[in-house]
Amino acid sequence: MKEPLQLNHHLLTQNAELANYITKNNLWQTNVNQNLLASTTDLMNDLWVPAHALKRIIENDIISPDNTSGEGEVISIIDLPVKDWHLLRQDVNVSDNTEKTISIFVKPVENEGSKDFTIWSWGGVQIAVFSRQDWSLISGIAIHTNIEFFSHGWVRLSATYNVNNKNIYFGTSEGKNSQYLGENKKQFYLYDPQLENHAPVTIYKPNKPKKNQLFPAHFTGNQVSKALDLIRNKYPDKKVIILSDGYADISPFTYFDCSKESVESMEQYDFNNTVFVYACDSDDIGLPFISKIVAAKGLFRPVGVANPSLYINLNDQARRMLEDEYIAQLNEGFAKWDFGPHDFINIIQAIDITSDLPGDYVEIGCYRGSSSRVAVRYMLEKGLKRNCYFFDVFDGFNYEAAKTSADVVWEGSHKTEGIEQVKERISKYHNPKKLLSIFIEKNNIIEDELPITISQIVIANVDVDLYEAVKASLFKVCHKIVRGGIIIVEDPGHTPLLIGARLALKEFMESESGRPFMPIYMQSGQTFLIKLN
Repeated sequence: MKEPLQLNHHLLTQNAELANYITKNNLWQTNVNQNLLASTTDLMNDLWVPAHALKRIIENDIISPDNTSGEGEVISIIDLPVKDWHLLRQDVNVSDNTEKTISIFVKPVENEGSKDFTIWSWGGVQIAVFSRQDWSLISGIAIHTNIEFFSHGWVRLSATYNVNNKNIYFGTSEGKNSQYLGENKKQFYLYDPQLENHAPVTIYKPNKPKKNQLFPAHFTGNQVSKALDLIRNKYPDKKVIILSDGYADISPFTYFDCSKESVESMEQYDFNNTVFVYACDSDDIGLPFISKIVAAKGLFRPVGVANPSLYINLNDQARRMLEDEYIAQLNEGFAKWDFGPHDFINIIQAIDITSDLPGDYVEIGCYRGSSSRVAVRYMLEKGLKRNCYFFDVFDGFNYEAAKTSADVVWEGSHKTEGIEQVKERISKYHNPKKLLSIFIEKNNIIEDELPITISQIVIANVDVDLYEAVKASLFKVCHKIVRGGIIIVEDPGHTPLLIGARLALKEFMESESGRPFMPIYMQSGQTFLIKLN
């Protein structure tokens, strides 16, 4: 059973921001959080160089502050038999005296080691030396230090300083306040360094996306505890069983795992003498178990949280796919989840709504392939049979109509790596054997017609930003949409920037071509146009 997080809330506040921080090589995006590490935060990467006789070891059995283990996330450092500093170095390029904050998770190894922990900079500049005993500051030029306590014995040490530096060192210190007590002693476990252009206190941002980062659970262990107290007070003579699906961390409570157990296995309980606490985040998983309790004339008490659910709470297959695809796109370096997963959730819902209808899936303005990959992966996993077409100019808004448009903001933007690389990304899920075929083609929707092979369209996702392009797309797809099919107009809700798209939608809906469609405004900024007749 996992330990509950203690004394810190930061791990629970970063979920919505995570996509902004990571690039495909585990690098920080400096334009977002201004982290200045020149390369990877992976401490086993060769860009981290052991210096002054230090050895590092992967510790896959040590649980990280994120309650994860394995995958080389945690390392230990060992002092080799030299009476010296023992350090791990990475070259960085920080060429000014602005205040910067460096931080790292540290945990002492429980052995005879007695060295203190140090953060150094280029040229022998000692930023901070922290006492192994109580993490107090022993020495250093830091203008501010901070200590945060996490579960499993971890602390996050932060030090703000304002000197130029060409490299950063972490390790143990040789000095009058620390001792060297022999050879090859593990001294500290280390995890997830950060160097940021912020001062004086920073918030921890997880180094690697975890599979529950997109969709945090609706409730916490404390709220489960409150539900338990209410049940036990009301039914002191009944057995209480928690039903959970594992999405929420409800440590230290044990529970019946609805994600792994069958509904039939609930028959082990005496329904006359049992009350169930419902603590599932996924209604898709939990609902059959509630149905069983009601049919057996049992009792259940849900956790007292009524926050609105998302469509993924009704569709666990979509939830797991999105979590996995999000991480895959981050690792491949083309994720475009600017406003979170909501656009993609709506695309998935449109695919489900129209799953029994004929027609092709069409996306106009696929850009680098982020939403395209979500759509085709979901269709493949659902076993849908579709021809899928993805169009773009792949060279950005550099064509004549974009240069002469009244909607001047887009000119020169949205250039991609080229059609071949985008095609490679999307075609990952091309599977003609399962009758899911993918076609990626160059098309300037303002000037070009749709291919004659497209006779019926079940979903058209229009994501082309520019006023003229949005308008042309709507008029060119509308007559091919099947009854009950959907045009997803991506852009008009993102104003004021996309006001041109709003005007294009308005003009389309006021035309004869727009009359068969019912518009539904989505909170994501998309508009669904559902063809009624």
